[in-house]
Amino acid sequence: PVVVLVGAYAVLATGAWGFLLPFSMGLSQEVQKLEQEVGRLEAAVDRLSVEVDELEIQVDRYEEQNEKLEENNEEFARQIALLNASNAEYEAQNGILNSSIAELENQNDRLNASNSEYESLNAALNETNAELTEQVDALKVINANLSATADEYSRLNDELREEVDRINLLNQNLINQLEELNNSTEQLKSEVESLSAFNSDLNTILSFIEEEAEQVDQTYEKLAAILAQQIDQNRGIAIDTLSLTYQQISTEWVCKLRVSGLSAVGSPNSPIGAGEYNEVMGYVGRDLLVPLCLDFTNFELFLARRFNDGITPPIDATVDEVVSAGTEYSTDAFDHYFPRDGNDGLTDEDWASAEYDCKNLPPGKLYVWEE
Repeated sequence: PVVVLVGAYAVLATGAWGFLLPFSMGLSQEVQKLEQEVGRLEAAVDRLSVEVDELEIQVDRYEEQNEKLEENNEEFARQIALLNASNAEYEAQNGILNSSIAELENQNDRLNASNSEYESLNAALNETNAELTEQVDALKVINANLSATADEYSRLNDELREEVDRINLLNQNLINQLEELNNSTEQLKSEVESLSAFNSDLNTILSFIEEEAEQVDQTYEKLAAILAQQIDQNRGIAIDTLSLTYQQISTEWVCKLRVSGLSAVGSPNSPIGAGEYNEVMGYVGRDLLVPLCLDFTNFELFLARRFNDGITPPIDATVDEVVSAGTEYSTDAFDHYFPRDGNDGLTDEDWASAEYDCKNLPPGKLYVWEE
């Protein structure tokens, strides 16, 4: 009986070892994979730290631009006050000149009435009358010129007020963007801290797995759940960062166009014309459409439908209409790239497949305006 028991134990031990050997080898491979994943997560933490630094630099630049805009607002307000004072002064001078003209005309009438009584002085009076008439005409010309100047100053005053309103609106938009960037920066800092803490937890888990291999099944399931959750968080951070970058592009292109120095920008409510159309649209393409992977021809068609009766190229559109169309077009594209409230658009998986770069999106995933 003892020999039988020993033989049975040997058979069972050999079978158990044959069963556990492949399992132990698989466990080593899983540990190596986890160690590789820890390395990748550490690299992701480093990249996110760099992105946080870049966002802080962007916040500083927006604050400087905000201060410059506030200085411009104060200067425009001072110029408006000066123009209002000049306009009032010209109106007062115009009234004085009108009174002088009326007085001179009365004197001319009196001299004509006295002409019959002073025949001996007729020649001299006629000469004086002619001189007075010339003076009256000259004063009328001066009066007309002053009236035209007053009208021109009034028109310039209205244009300056419109420009101040436009700058105030742009200033408010920049302030809102700055607040969003500040909030996003704080969120990214929090995520980086979470990733650092999670990296430490992963190292602890690896150490625990190496020491407690017999509990690998339960530990592996927990670790897989944690990794899945972390992957979702990393995707969210990447998409939030990409969204902020696209928002910045959608705002900055207008500023670049406004300070381009093009003559069409100086008359934003006048048709651009064939002479500067390509230059204006070059700014739109380089600073808005290309970074957001948007089709130039499709945007040109959208602009023509909105402001040029569908005629392409829309050379009769104004700079303000190009800005309005670009803002609306990029907003629709943004809603497609980052849909909200269950609307149609790209998913997190689409962005992950494209490595969070719109240039890697397949043509069917890019935004295209449809009539």
